[in-house]
Amino acid sequence: MREAAPNLWPEDILEKKITLPKALLLDQANYLSKMSNNILTVEIKTSPALMSNDGKEALTTNGLRHEFIIKVPALGNYQFPLLWIIHGSLQVYPFQLYSILEETFYEISDEEHFKSVLARVFSFEKTRNAISYIMSQV
Repeated sequence: MREAAPNLWPEDILEKKITLPKALLLDQANYLSKMSNNILTVEIKTSPALMSNDGKEALTTNGLRHEFIIKVPALGNYQFPLLWIIHGSLQVYPFQLYSILEETFYEISDEEHFKSVLARVFSFEKTRNAISYIMSQV
């Protein structure tokens, strides 16, 4: 009878808890809905990631894209995308965030950096103006 091989996995391999960027986006979506009394809602649209390579877009291996889209049901479900993030691999960090109103890419290194960039995007004057404009239409 063969002796069982030893367990080579580290004891703490399942202990590291990671807050996924999509979960943080969903939390922020819920906050915006509550703050606006559900006048504004947010959809997080997830799709395979497309990366540009020499002007040709191609699906990345294991890549994901999450788009943060603000919706206004009272205005015929008017919607505008505020930002998107793209993971090029199975690693959570680093990843890229694109702020549509700023027309700026950010290289996100970790969770704290992600939170600070989200706060910046949400506080950006064009973002604030867009939200105010939409809210005044309802």
